[in-house]
Amino acid sequence: MKNFSISILLICCCSFFLPALAQKTVFQRYAKDFNMNRSQLQKDYSHEGFTLVLKSTRVDNEGNRHLKFQYQKEGNPIEGVGLTAHEDASGIIYLVNGTELSGSLTGASTEVVADDIAYRSIKEALHGHDFEIMHPETKEYVYYAWADLKLFSEWMYFSLALDGDLSKLARSMRVVVREKGASESTLIYLDASSGKILFMNGAHQHITINPPLYFDPFYGTQDVEVSYDGTEYTLYDDIRNITTHVTPAIIDPGTIGNSPDPNFSNLTGFERSVLDVHWGVGQAYDYFNNTFGYQSIDGQGAIPLVNYYRQNFDNALYNQFEDYFEFGDGQDAGPFDEPITSIDIVGHEYTHGVIRKTGDLFYTGESGAINESLADIFGLAIENYALGSYDWVIGELPTIGDVGMRSFSNPMVFQQPQCYGGPFFQDTENGDAFDNFGVHINSGILNHWFYLVVEGGQDTNCDCTGAGPDCTASLTTYDIAPAADYAPPTSPFVGNSFALMTDLLFQGLANGYVGLNTEFDDMREATDQIAHDLGYSCAFRENLIEAWYAVGVGPEPDCNCEIFAEANVLDAGGNCIGSPATFSAWPENNDEFVYNWTFSDGAFYPNAGSVVNHTFTQDGNQSATVQIVDATLLSHPVCSSLLTDPVTSTDQTGIGIFPDCNPDPADDCAPNAGPSMELCFGTTSFQLNAPDSDDYADPSNVTWSLFNPPSGVDPGDIQFSFPDGDFTPVVTYLGGLEFPEGIYVFQLCVDCETLDDRFAN
Repeated sequence: MKNFSISILLICCCSFFLPALAQKTVFQRYAKDFNMNRSQLQKDYSHEGFTLVLKSTRVDNEGNRHLKFQYQKEGNPIEGVGLTAHEDASGIIYLVNGTELSGSLTGASTEVVADDIAYRSIKEALHGHDFEIMHPETKEYVYYAWADLKLFSEWMYFSLALDGDLSKLARSMRVVVREKGASESTLIYLDASSGKILFMNGAHQHITINPPLYFDPFYGTQDVEVSYDGTEYTLYDDIRNITTHVTPAIIDPGTIGNSPDPNFSNLTGFERSVLDVHWGVGQAYDYFNNTFGYQSIDGQGAIPLVNYYRQNFDNALYNQFEDYFEFGDGQDAGPFDEPITSIDIVGHEYTHGVIRKTGDLFYTGESGAINESLADIFGLAIENYALGSYDWVIGELPTIGDVGMRSFSNPMVFQQPQCYGGPFFQDTENGDAFDNFGVHINSGILNHWFYLVVEGGQDTNCDCTGAGPDCTASLTTYDIAPAADYAPPTSPFVGNSFALMTDLLFQGLANGYVGLNTEFDDMREATDQIAHDLGYSCAFRENLIEAWYAVGVGPEPDCNCEIFAEANVLDAGGNCIGSPATFSAWPENNDEFVYNWTFSDGAFYPNAGSVVNHTFTQDGNQSATVQIVDATLLSHPVCSSLLTDPVTSTDQTGIGIFPDCNPDPADDCAPNAGPSMELCFGTTSFQLNAPDSDDYADPSNVTWSLFNPPSGVDPGDIQFSFPDGDFTPVVTYLGGLEFPEGIYVFQLCVDCETLDDRFAN
């Protein structure tokens, strides 16, 4: 069968019971021990016979490893509880986030409820209907006799609070069921000893929210991958492994879209919107693949993508347990009367699949709202990828104006909160269970935050205490700058805040900063940490935090920015330097501010300058924290902008010269040294890799210097030569046969000026 691209005219047109869930998470910049490795983490974070089991590992572009762990006891996992550890290339863990176990295991009886009691609990929850059970491996619904229930259940522990409190755990049976003859499935957790339902949730992550939207044709002619066997064209894309079916009201599974001609002229009316589905999922696949190198919803290209364009169905959804998508024709008795297949909605559902395979945010309460918001954000990104533009409304089309389901710029238009706790906010702990405790409603908070950091502009913190029904009384109004204003000049995101922020959020999902039971305050911490780890400036991070405060999440920014630096001071028997060792610390913003310095061995230097030389007397991988306490030298009305140097363009490259202290041989002895790389002891010269930027096109404007040299190293003994005629020098040590051990920081400066010159301008 031949697969190829043809042009086709596309047209488009978009209740569960469960207990309230709370959580307690841990977001630690450094693990408990500054010299912690993977095995030490598993030992220190294990509790009451529960162990941390590694589930997956992802390596980012910087060589850091992001390790996802799940708690288990006797082979039974704790659902929704886990940790992600972030490990640098040397095997040291620098960040742990997720949920840590606490308390003591007091319940969780090992007795097992009688089959018929558990069966009756499920049947009552499904309003007395007979049901089918999904086989956990084959995903087929073929069992519905009560005797099969325990046989095809997955056994685990489940906590109503999802906060890691062992006293709240119950040994449970997890089953996915559906009413016999229906297609909607439901996820249920039963207490294994009593048969009581602990948690019940839809297996679908969907789009619908009032008020309704009415779609019109828009997309015109687009290229669609189809197959041809010499007789018939079918909606099968074997390049991306996408199949699209036209189905009746109940998925059975229906018929693959087919036609005797390449224009699919046999499809008429609403049936032609099956082409929107097939094209849209292909665009979503290409967006994640071409933007992030992430193939299909699992990142490996291993999962076939199956779409159902469903008749008499008024919704769009992703089935998280069977990995398929449904898009309705909008022709039932619901609020829509057009196919629910617009590109941002197709992208939204596709992103639910990506989220399931990466962060796997639990689909209820605050984590569910973040799940929905991320699907909205990447739905817009896929719209932009496919059409070359995006808007700030989910589900609308330009032909019908500002109509849709959810607005990023003004969520309250669609009865969503734009501020945590503000108007339309749904209480996720004490409210009712409508909309899975507000997953579609409260998504307006993160959506609006994203809008602020992309577009910039003024916004007011929404503290509604005594503010009146429209929350107009304000405490503080912030000038939020577009994120790209803070991108370094070598960044691919200069001038493109939307691409910068979608990249930041994708890295958060893919690398485990966001996941499982992340709440809004965790999301604030996560975005700050991701920005830090991606190398963005203190000013960039302050801007993100100001936007979070503007949408009511977290405390008011204090204009102090904490910056972290690590020192390789390993034990005397473990090679490298060992203590005592002097560490020259410097902040990433090297202006003449006033700083408080705190070192991991307890030393504190208040109101110090931008460089502190500290001698560690303890072994281990030590660290330093610097906090800006006075940022008054550069006058600017916005606090975060005070941390930006408006005149001088500089970049710094840190090189560690050590004995072989990196356990990964592939990272040792690099001939070219980029930022923060290690070279083997015995190095006599190496070439620096400088940023690729037009700023450095003229070598006559570029000055290289050794900034903050190790003790005993004379900067005059460092020679910079430029054999390639550009600005990337070969560095040679003239003071002996080899570089002394230590950390070297080389600063690249363009059109350099002294501080006195800068402040005189």
